[in-house]
Amino acid sequence: MNFRLNMQSSKFVEICLGKFKDNIFFISLVDVEAPKFRTIVERLFEHNGCKKPQFQSDEGAVYRLETLLKEIGKNPMLLVLDGVLPESASLVEKFVFQIPNYKILVTSRFAIKGFGQPYVLKSLNEADALNLFRHSASLDQTSSEIPDNVVKKVLSIAQLEYYKCGV
Repeated sequence: MNFRLNMQSSKFVEICLGKFKDNIFFISLVDVEAPKFRTIVERLFEHNGCKKPQFQSDEGAVYRLETLLKEIGKNPMLLVLDGVLPESASLVEKFVFQIPNYKILVTSRFAIKGFGQPYVLKSLNEADALNLFRHSASLDQTSSEIPDNVVKKVLSIAQLEYYKCGV
């Protein structure tokens, strides 16, 4: 990656990759208005090379997910639920199982009640934010040579839209 992480973040990433290896599942809920539990579970099954199951209910999906997690969970496993909104807290609860070495990391812009003390991260400084944006904006991943003035203009427009939405 072309952006710098602070020492604490890079150490966390190193520890996670060392412990969980290929058993890290990242599910973004950022642009999902009303995330559907069954759809997320289907994606987890497909990601693990399993046939997409048909669920009659969320309860059936919970049962099948726990079975899948126990099968693949012989090794440590990390489920990252990114961009969780407060109204999706009940969705997160459906992923909680008492399985050894199974961890859930929830990211949110809001404190989600009932999931312990949140760890508040500092915002990136401008240079790191620009580098992260360049990296993310490079569709072919071969070059991130976007001029500073273009990046700053895009980010300023995005910031305006962000504040207009009342977030």
